[in-house]
Amino acid sequence: MKYFEPCKKEYNFMRHLALLYQGNTGIDWTPGEFKIHLVRMDSADTEVSWLYDSLLFFPLNSGRKRTLLADVNAGTTRCGEGNFHAVPVPNPMEKSDWEDIIGFYFDKGRNLDNLNHTAGVLKNKKLPGAIREKVNVILTIPYPSIKQERFGDNLDFTTVKQNLERATAQRIEAVRWFVNECVTRWNDKKYVNINLLGFYWPFETVFRSWDIDDHVLLKTVKPVINSSGHKLFWIPYFCSYNEHVLDDYENYYFDCAFYQPNFLFYKRYTGIEHAAMAAKKRHAGIEIEYALSDHESVGRAELRRMRFREYLNCGVKYGYMTESIIAWYLSRDGFIRTRAAVAAEDRAVYDDICDFVQGKYVIKNNV
Repeated sequence: MKYFEPCKKEYNFMRHLALLYQGNTGIDWTPGEFKIHLVRMDSADTEVSWLYDSLLFFPLNSGRKRTLLADVNAGTTRCGEGNFHAVPVPNPMEKSDWEDIIGFYFDKGRNLDNLNHTAGVLKNKKLPGAIREKVNVILTIPYPSIKQERFGDNLDFTTVKQNLERATAQRIEAVRWFVNECVTRWNDKKYVNINLLGFYWPFETVFRSWDIDDHVLLKTVKPVINSSGHKLFWIPYFCSYNEHVLDDYENYYFDCAFYQPNFLFYKRYTGIEHAAMAAKKRHAGIEIEYALSDHESVGRAELRRMRFREYLNCGVKYGYMTESIIAWYLSRDGFIRTRAAVAAEDRAVYDDICDFVQGKYVIKNNV
């Protein structure tokens, strides 16, 4: 049994993946925000060393307020507790929204251009740490919603007027188009400081019913992505069904998966060991989670910090700090705000994150 190993050559030596959420495609990441993720800085804002080697772009909505996600919570409680109830999104993306996402990634002077420029500036500083030729990039594929009856001029993802096989084929056609467009745009750009490692699938489970068949879709899409020289990534939430999907995921659905413990978000959740051991058994990585906002379901900031430090402590205890690739959910701007925090306890979170990424974190009392 082993986690998904860090520093694999075929993954351009990926170790730590920061998830970059963005509210909509009209708002870009700035060079300064990229810099905060790419390098560790001291209290005087001086660059000290490299930090995250890989970034995942995740724009949640288009400028038309349509979402790339598969589902939304129709209940009043968060993260699977109480009357949490997931339903298909009522505002699924159209082809024009998928084109907006491609523009968000590739348009001149926008996100990938900014990242390529920032990475180049930082490379010239000859910083210590995980020195690399290129920063890895992973691009999110919009979810082809089963509620979308008109995608472009001729695609229908629903089973309203056709059978499931035909609906799935049209969803596959849309994903294939999106991937090919991204690869073409990337090749045209000829970036010198960033590397397109692959694509991310945003639905956190693999589902099949009378109306949806993501199993067939993913089994078809994965070879398409691999044939272009790229990988397909997934970050499922912690549950027994997803453990089952992870059992042989590399041969069917994904090239690389990170398992979410979800320990941060559930008040009565007792620990991280089960999720860590499930990931290790199935050759998956681990996601570490931290949110700075008050609306998260755990509530008090003190409890969030305690829960978060347990992720780090368990990384030492169960070995994933050094033996596994790590994905980092830090909310939209949680890492940026933590880095700028005045309060000592919040600034300590920033230093702990940096120490963990650099493999230097030591277990601390969780008080």
